[in-house]
Amino acid sequence: MNTMDIVNQYNKAAEKFAASYGVTNPHIISIIASVMMTRDKRGIPGGGFVTAVVENNLYRAVSSADMECYNHLKVIVAANQYAYLE
Repeated sequence: MNTMDIVNQYNKAAEKFAASYGVTNPHIISIIASVMMTRDKRGIPGGGFVTAVVENNLYRAVSSADMECYNHLKVIVAANQYAYLE
């Protein structure tokens, strides 16, 4: 399986997880997918914010979040714990 296939799988799982929280924002869905891929060490690893979420570093996550991520921090952090590929 190539990297783009992996990314597509994670994006679909992230979209489904986000929908369970009522989130449809494409940026947040992309961040959730990145969190999942970074946590699972597959696909494309995330940047500083995503790494901080995966490492459970609240200070770094909050201080590096853009406004959309900051406003959706609850669902992003929940994804690190509960969102998986089916």
